[in-house]
Amino acid sequence: MPQAKRYRFSYDDQELARMGRIIGHPARIKMLQELRTTPLVTFDYLQKIIPLSRPSVSRHLQELIKAGLVLVTAYGDEASAYRLCVEADEELRMRLREFLKG
Repeated sequence: MPQAKRYRFSYDDQELARMGRIIGHPARIKMLQELRTTPLVTFDYLQKIIPLSRPSVSRHLQELIKAGLVLVTAYGDEASAYRLCVEADEELRMRLREFLKG
């Protein structure tokens, strides 16, 4: 299988493509929208508002965590809660705005 020749593209173009992949699923978009309005949510809450199976919600949440858009916070003795990384969200929005300006 041929390797992608990413070195032929600018860093900004590669970052925009990476961000596009991150927000490339409606479940991840919904999670980000929810986290922009609700400062701290539990997995159970996300699972209730995303119409997918529990493993699918978990996988999409992990993608957002891995990308740095969502942060994990301790919540009670055994649970975790999730919050938006405001800085990463602002960078995402800025890059998308710049791209859409043309």
